[in-house]
Amino acid sequence: MQEIAYLIVNNGNFEEAKRRTVIERGPFLEMKTPDHDGVAIANSAKRPRQIKTHLQYKFFEKTFKRQKPRVIVVMRNLKVSCKDTYKKPLNLKFSFPN
Repeated sequence: MQEIAYLIVNNGNFEEAKRRTVIERGPFLEMKTPDHDGVAIANSAKRPRQIKTHLQYKFFEKTFKRQKPRVIVVMRNLKVSCKDTYKKPLNLKFSFPN
């Protein structure tokens, strides 16, 4: 979904999409690690920008809502999400040194 939304907003510019990582094109707002700050990336991105978050729309400030942003909401079936969260680590192959 994020790839499709990015290409729609950027008039199908595949070359620009290839030059930038997924994190640069649409950072998770609440993610902060030593090498990734979602808020900083979002603030420095040129408009129109794409931002991903797990927050519900009702938690955004009124100033954000006054700008009339376009919002895409993606929802998953709760049972499928729980199953995937449980099974994904089981499918990972780990090798530990002796």
